[in-house]
Amino acid sequence: CKEVCIKHIDQNFPTWEAVRDGVSTFLMRLIAAEPRVRSYVCKEFWKHCTISAKVTEAGRSLAKDAAHNFKKSYRGFTVAYRPVSRFQENDDLFLEMMQLQSKGFI
Repeated sequence: CKEVCIKHIDQNFPTWEAVRDGVSTFLMRLIAAEPRVRSYVCKEFWKHCTISAKVTEAGRSLAKDAAHNFKKSYRGFTVAYRPVSRFQENDDLFLEMMQLQSKGFI
């Protein structure tokens, strides 16, 4: 590899390491542009994607009140490493979390 890279040194790639890195970057982009690769990576990402929420100082009193009074809204404060696949289609938990986030509570 080093001998081939040395032959292609120029002002854009002044060292053999720069040539090697340039070729690697080009090949990575070429492979990543392949539709089957993109599809596979996207599916794997969503399989492993999780969502968590952490209560902020602004939301602490609201979360405590929801917990003490067994309110449905408390579940939006307590999500930890929940896989995206576990969010149900007819359940509005994710929307509740987005509302809490927009208000600065999580």
